[in-house]
Amino acid sequence: MPAAIERLRKREHRKDEVYSELSNRLAELIEDVRELRVSDDERTETLTLEVTGRDGVRHPASSLSDGSLRFLVLAALAIDAEAERLICLEEPENGIHPERIPAMVRLLRDIATDPRFAVGPDNPFRQVIVNTHSPAVIGCLDSDELVYLDQQQVTQPGGVGRVALVRVPDGGWRAKSSAPSAVMPLTPGQLSPYRCTPDGQILMPLQTGQT
Repeated sequence: MPAAIERLRKREHRKDEVYSELSNRLAELIEDVRELRVSDDERTETLTLEVTGRDGVRHPASSLSDGSLRFLVLAALAIDAEAERLICLEEPENGIHPERIPAMVRLLRDIATDPRFAVGPDNPFRQVIVNTHSPAVIGCLDSDELVYLDQQQVTQPGGVGRVALVRVPDGGWRAKSSAPSAVMPLTPGQLSPYRCTPDGQILMPLQTGQT
């Protein structure tokens, strides 16, 4: 990671701006973060990513949790205009304090291409796909950002099997742009286990996106 961050600084000619953007983003996850920078040890020819807290004590980034390091990698991707195409992430909530999951979701949104604007250096062509079973993550999503993978039993000559069945919120852009046979409606009942406690108490409302 230190080499990748230094490459960003040199390529973008942004010097300490890259450090500032990354430290500000990391501070959304860890409030104690004040500064982030790469230390170059010429004697050993090694680069070390370091994080400074509010107390002024500097620590190697390797001392951060796995979730924080994953968040930092994604933050670097977000400002790398050459990081394009498809990014897949399994269970983004792993290693993240529940109160900080909204920060992770915001970061993932910032990585993905904003469809309201033309693709360019400030809006690279990127798609982000995550899978999750976390009610906290689902509660941070707009309905139009959800794709629910179900399964369906099919019977054909010679045997019975199961195939994946894609469900999306009715009325969203995916439902409107897909062939009727390609997707099925996603019902509120299928989402309720991810939004409620076992006794039926709603954890958080699902945000409604524009359709």
